[in-house]
Amino acid sequence: MLAGWSSRFSVPWPGRTKGRASKMCLQIHSGRSSLTSTENRWTQESIMAHVVTSKCVACKFTDCVEVCPVACFYELDNQLVIHPDDCIDCTACVAECPVEAIYAEGDVPADYQANIEFNAVEARRVKDSGQDAIVKKKEPLPTAAQRKSELGY
Repeated sequence: MLAGWSSRFSVPWPGRTKGRASKMCLQIHSGRSSLTSTENRWTQESIMAHVVTSKCVACKFTDCVEVCPVACFYELDNQLVIHPDDCIDCTACVAECPVEAIYAEGDVPADYQANIEFNAVEARRVKDSGQDAIVKKKEPLPTAAQRKSELGY
């Protein structure tokens, strides 16, 4: 399976629910899947599709938000984060980041593993506080050019 590739399958599942055949839905993200059963209900556990790493700190380039089809980016003071429940794993944002700060969860380098939990926690906190997703490009932080150079881009 290609890295970052995502697909959703609905297949008939034996049994009936109130006179209708029920279906099982299995979502596959980059070769990973998560499916659980609770009282004949199948649900997918939360999987971090993509993560904004700390490479974004002091940059906050927002090129990525304009290509996102589902508005899953949220803004912190110093960087962006991706909401894990809203991201559909389309990979459109990855190529847009000028400092390569966005990774599929399974591809996050060892140095940035702590960013996975940070990204999920902060995105949920910001969204739950009532802040809207960022959907339009903004000017990067004043420190962005220097940070980009420090990162070697």
